[in-house]
Amino acid sequence: MRKTTFFKTLLVAACLCLGSMSAWATETVLSPTGGVTTVNTGSSDVAYDALATSWVVNQGGVSGGNIGRYVGPYCLVKFDASDIAGTITEATISFDCTAGAYNNNMLVYLLGAADWDATTVVWSTLSSSAKSATNIGSGTWSTKNATANIAYTITGSVTKSLMGFAICGNNAREQTISNIKLTINHTTASVYTATFTETNSLNPTVTIYTDASRTETITNGSLLDETKYYYRAVLEGYQNYDGDFTVAGTNPSVNFTMTAKTPVTSMKVNYTYGGSTIDTDNQSVTGLYVGDSYTAPFHMYIVKDGVLYQTEKETSNPHYGKAVTLEANTAFDKSLTQVNLYGGTIALFEDLNGGTSDNAFERASYCSSYGNMAYTSPENLAVGTYTFIFRGYNRGRGSSVKVGEKTIINASDIGSGWGDKTLYNVNIPTADKLTFVAGASSTIDYYDIIIAIKQTGDIVTVSNAGYATYVSANNLDFTSTSIKAYTAKVNISTGKIVLSKINKVPAGTPVILYKDDGATENIPFAAFTDAVGENDLQVGEGAAVATDGGDGKYNYILNNVSGIGFYKAAGQTVAKDRAYLQTTYNFAEPGARLVMVFADEETTGIQTVQGSEFTVNGYFDLQGRQVAQPTKGLYIVNGKKVVIK
Repeated sequence: MRKTTFFKTLLVAACLCLGSMSAWATETVLSPTGGVTTVNTGSSDVAYDALATSWVVNQGGVSGGNIGRYVGPYCLVKFDASDIAGTITEATISFDCTAGAYNNNMLVYLLGAADWDATTVVWSTLSSSAKSATNIGSGTWSTKNATANIAYTITGSVTKSLMGFAICGNNAREQTISNIKLTINHTTASVYTATFTETNSLNPTVTIYTDASRTETITNGSLLDETKYYYRAVLEGYQNYDGDFTVAGTNPSVNFTMTAKTPVTSMKVNYTYGGSTIDTDNQSVTGLYVGDSYTAPFHMYIVKDGVLYQTEKETSNPHYGKAVTLEANTAFDKSLTQVNLYGGTIALFEDLNGGTSDNAFERASYCSSYGNMAYTSPENLAVGTYTFIFRGYNRGRGSSVKVGEKTIINASDIGSGWGDKTLYNVNIPTADKLTFVAGASSTIDYYDIIIAIKQTGDIVTVSNAGYATYVSANNLDFTSTSIKAYTAKVNISTGKIVLSKINKVPAGTPVILYKDDGATENIPFAAFTDAVGENDLQVGEGAAVATDGGDGKYNYILNNVSGIGFYKAAGQTVAKDRAYLQTTYNFAEPGARLVMVFADEETTGIQTVQGSEFTVNGYFDLQGRQVAQPTKGLYIVNGKKVVIK
C-alpha cells in the first residue's frame, strides 16, 4: 500500500517555470509487503499473523556480523520498492513503540529481504542476511508504558527492490510496536523508448543493457534521461552487432548496419586407419557459418567390410572431438583403431545415437521403469557364444540383458557409469530377440552403442603370471593354440600338483591354462573331446570357498602371493567360470603353496615355476611314488630329475 504527496505548490510552480525539468521530487509511503513476521523466543519457529496490528519485541544483538537473539523475539518486516519511479534519494522506516520499561532504546537491522519469505523465515537465513544495525530511540521514554514514534533514515543502501528490516529492543525489556511504514523520497522521472533501424531493412532482435558487459537488461520504454545504454542486435545468418546510445531528452533513434555471415558449404568427418580414409560422414551445414567455433559429432564405432573400428576419443565427451573454427569447406579427421574380433563375425550393430548429438539420444535403448523392454533387437540372435560391446550410461539401476526369457547378462556384469563395456563368452541357448530390461529404479540407464559378435570359440586370457583356471560352457580345442590346458592331480607323496595336458576339453571341465608370458586368445570350439583323467580341480560356484572342503579334504586357490601356486583357501570368491583345487593333502606350513609340475611329454623335463618349492627327501618315480631301492632309470630327487645308470 502506498500514498504519494507532492511538495508544496511553491515547488510545483518553480518546476513549471523552469520548463526543462524532467523529474519531480516526490514522497511515497509503503506499507509492509505480506504482513509482519515475528521469530519466537529461544527457537527458530515463525509466528505469522496477517491480521495483527501490533507486535511484541525484546532484546537482540549482533555477534560477529550475524543477528543473534538474547531474549527475543524479533519483528521482521519487508517493503517492496521495485516499482518506485525515478531515483530513490532516501528511505525512512518508522513505527510507534510503547515502552514496557523505563529508558529503553531500539535496534533496527537492514536485511537482504529477498533471502527470506515472511511465512518461512528461519534463523540461518537471517544470520547470513544481516547487513547493518542502528541504535535508535535511546532515552525516548521517561515513564513506563509511554508511546513514541521512532524513525530511522537510510541514505546509502536504498535500492529498487525488496527492503527488509529486523526490529528488536536493545535490552531485556519487552516493547510493543505498531504502525510500521517506510517513507521513500524519490524523483518521478520521464521514461523514453528507443527506435532501432537496420539500414538494410533487416528485422533483428535487439536487447538493451544497462552495462557495457551486456549482462543487465532493461525494458525498452523505461529508459531514463541522460543515461547511456548498450544494445546487441541478433539475427540468424548475420554477425551480432553491438552498439550504444545515450538518452538526451527525447526518444532516441538508433541506426546500425549488420554484416552477413558466410555459410559453410560442406562439412565432413573422415575416418582414417593406417593413413587411409575408410569411411566419410557428410554432415549437415544448416545454420553453420565460416568463423564459427564448432565441434562435430561422430560415430564411436565404424563397421567396414566386416571389420569393427573404434574412433579415437579426444575429449572426455566420447561423442565429440575438439572444437575447430569452421571454414567454407571443413573436414574433421578421426583416427580409428581396429577392434579384435578374435575370428568372430558381427551379428548385431546398433548405433542408436547415430553420431548426431551426445545429448539427443534416440533413447531406443533406455530403461526407464521396472520390467520395461527398453530395447529390442530387429532380428533374432542365433544360438551360440557372443562378445557384447555396450556404450552408454548405466547408473547401476539393475538393467539386464535378455534373449527371449533368459537373462544372459546381469546388472553386475554391466557395471555402472559412462564407458565402453566388453563382455566375452556370453552364451545364447535359444534363438530369439535381444532385449534390455530396466531394473527396479525409475532412474534411467541408457545405451547408444550395442554390438554383438558371434564367436568361433571361447576368448580366454592368461595374465603375464603365466597361469589361470578356467571352466567353459563349450567344448574347446587347445591343439593348435599357444595357450595350453591341463588337468591337475596332487601327488600326495611329494606335495606337488602334477599337470597333465588335455587338448580337447569337454564343456564344464575345470582346467589350468598355461602360457609362459600370458596372452588373450580365441580357443576354437571342439567337435569332439578327449577323455578326462584324474582331476582335483573343482568348478567355482560364484561363492566363497572355505579352507575345509569336508570329508578330510582341503581347498586351495590359485594365487601369486609369494610365487605362483595354490594357497589354502580363506573365503575367496571363485567365479563360475573359474576353478579351485580340492585334495586330502594338508599343507600345514602357514602361507605356503603347492607348486605345479608338468607331466606331459611335450614339456622339457619336469620343471617348477617361480618361487621356492616344497620338497621331500628320497627317490620318486615319474608317477610320484617313492622308491626305497632305486635301480637304473629316471627319478625325482628333491624336486630335480636324476638319471641312475
